[in-house]
Amino acid sequence: MKNLILTLGTGLILLHPATGYGQEWGRIMSAPEKTNIRAARSIHAKISGRLNAGDRVRVDFLRDGWYAVFAPDEQKRVESRARGYIYAPRLTAVPVPAASKKTDRKTKSLSQETPTAPASRKEPPLEVKNIAVKFEPAGHEKVFIDFNRDVAPELFSIEGKDPRIVIDIKNVSSVRQGLTRINVRGKLIRQIRSSLDHASRQLRIVVDLSPSISYEVEPTFYRAEKMYVLDISAASVDQKK
Repeated sequence: MKNLILTLGTGLILLHPATGYGQEWGRIMSAPEKTNIRAARSIHAKISGRLNAGDRVRVDFLRDGWYAVFAPDEQKRVESRARGYIYAPRLTAVPVPAASKKTDRKTKSLSQETPTAPASRKEPPLEVKNIAVKFEPAGHEKVFIDFNRDVAPELFSIEGKDPRIVIDIKNVSSVRQGLTRINVRGKLIRQIRSSLDHASRQLRIVVDLSPSISYEVEPTFYRAEKMYVLDISAASVDQKK
C-alpha cells in the first residue's frame, strides 16, 4: 500500500492510509460530456486524463468544489490512488435502476409463503463521545476519538510554520462538551481543537503539531470499539529520505 508523503514546514509527514474500513465508500457518477481530469483541484492544473461522455467514475474527498476521481471498481479509499480531480458540476449522479415490476406466479407464491424480512435499522445520529491523548513508549503520541458508530473521516495535513493534521467528519449530530480545545503540550502534539458547523453538520478536528519535526502518522479505525486512532511519532532517518 502506497504511503503519502507531504512536506510540512522544515519536516515531513508520512501519512499512512487508514485501515479498518469496509469497501463501500464514495459514490458512482458519470460525465455527461467529454471532461478533463486535472492533476490538482484547479482549472490551471495539468490535465492527467479525460472522460468521454457516459464514462463512470467513483468519486470522494469533495473539497473546494472538486472531487477526487477513481476507477469505478476501486476498493481502497485512499486519495493518493485517485486518477485526478474533476470539478463537481461536471459530473452527474448515476440513477439507481428501479426494480422490475414483472413477477411470475411462482415468485408471487413464494413471497406469500415466506415471512417478510424485518426492515433494516436506521443508523443512530453520529456522536463524538470523547477525544483523548495518550503518551506511549518510543515517543508515540496517540489521539483517540470515540464515536457511537462506524465512521470514515477525511484526513489531510496543512504545511507552514504551524503544521497540523486536519480531520473532517460529516453528518455529526453532537459533540461532548469540553472538547473545543484540549491543551496537550506533548513533544509532538501541542493541542487539539474541534469545531462543529451545525448547519452542514461537519465536524473539523485540528491536531496542532510542533514545528521542525518530521512525522509518521498512522490512522486506524477500531470497529468493535467505534474508535478512530491517530498514532503520531517522529519519522525515522530512513523515512525522511
